[in-house]
Order: sequence, then structure tokens, then C-alpha cells
Amino acid sequence: MSDYTKYTKQEMQAYAIAKNIKENQIVIVGTGLPLIGASLAKRAVCPSCHPIVESGLMDCSPVEVPRSVGDNRFMAHCAVQWPNVRFVWWPSSAAPRSTPTAT
Repeated sequence: MSDYTKYTKQEMQAYAIAKNIKENQIVIVGTGLPLIGASLAKRAVCPSCHPIVESGLMDCSPVEVPRSVGDNRFMAHCAVQWPNVRFVWWPSSAAPRSTPTAT
């Protein structure tokens, strides 16, 4: 049996969040522990997931945990800031295989 006493409750929660995110899934996460879980998913569990944070930053891969969603270190590692761009999302069953495109 595994010894779970080596991990904090927060580490276990971040891991549980990461395990619940699936490949190619778009997830909207807040700051703090949800962001840590989504970052773990992006780096280790399913690199094709697309986290979106409350400030509108998409495909975030922060190097360290940002202090806020407006943190410059956080913005430097995102695909796009989408409030200024309209995205066209095709359901996977109805459209050709492609990534989100800006129009």
C-alpha cells in the first residue's frame, strides 16, 4: 500500500485536479491551487489540454506560480490573450482536425 503521508493535502489536490483533465480538453481555471493542478496536467499528464484563466489568457504554461492572473511572468508563457480575438471552435465530430484559429 502507498504511503501518502509524504505529500501535503495541497499536493494531493493538485494531482487530483491534473488527473481529471483530459487530452485536448479546454479547462477554465482560477489562480492558486486550480492553476497549479492545470499546470501539472499541461506539463506531465496531458500536454494537449488548453487551460484558460479568468483574465482570458489561454494555453498557459507558467514557470512558477503567479501571484495574480495579471502577473507579467504569467503572461509571457501563454499562447494568446483572447478577449481581443474571436475564436472559432469546431466540435471535434463536426469539423476537420485543427487547433483553434483566430479570426
